[in-house]
Amino acid sequence: MIVGAHYDTVKGTKGANDNASGVAALIEFASYIKKLSLPYTIHLVAFANEELPFIRTKNMGSYHYAKKLYDSKCKVMGMISLETIGYYSHEKNSQRFSSFLPENIYPNIGNFIAFISNMKSKKFLANITKLFAEYSTFPHQTLSAPGWLPGINSSDHWSFWKFNYPAIMVTDTAPLRYPYYHKLTDTYDKVNYHDLVEVTKGLLLAITNLTAL
Repeated sequence: MIVGAHYDTVKGTKGANDNASGVAALIEFASYIKKLSLPYTIHLVAFANEELPFIRTKNMGSYHYAKKLYDSKCKVMGMISLETIGYYSHEKNSQRFSSFLPENIYPNIGNFIAFISNMKSKKFLANITKLFAEYSTFPHQTLSAPGWLPGINSSDHWSFWKFNYPAIMVTDTAPLRYPYYHKLTDTYDKVNYHDLVEVTKGLLLAITNLTAL
């Protein structure tokens, strides 16, 4: 199992939510997982070069990592990309959605965490979200869609799709919710720490209990 988060930011920005929130969760995972004895290995990886001009190119750190796994014929259960997971709102109309989605399928209140996959990773998505729901009451939504759709492929999970590994993105939906996305104002005071903790705990229990399925 691979859990990853990119540590680069858009040039000139603080990147508190994009993506220090994901890296913070990754570090917290490490402090917990090292105490466990699991029947599978979990790789926790911080990736470089996720942002422009590298996104969706072979210059991404995650692409190099996925290729190394592929070349070594490593058996991969799946990959989870922690991408901008620290902003939540209970205000009406705080959540927007891409134009390709039909209206009224998802709530317009941005208080949930989203689990997103391409069609080939649909089973892996279902397994992870089933466990997340068992161990956490935090609101969540899921979406499986063609991987070429805008926004669906905008993080390190894309690299693993290129090598046919199951991979999902976990996100607060970033530009569809976060008003400070890729701006100088993406600072630590914008992160909802209580909700970030709850999401992190739910994810941690999900990825360390996969044998329950």
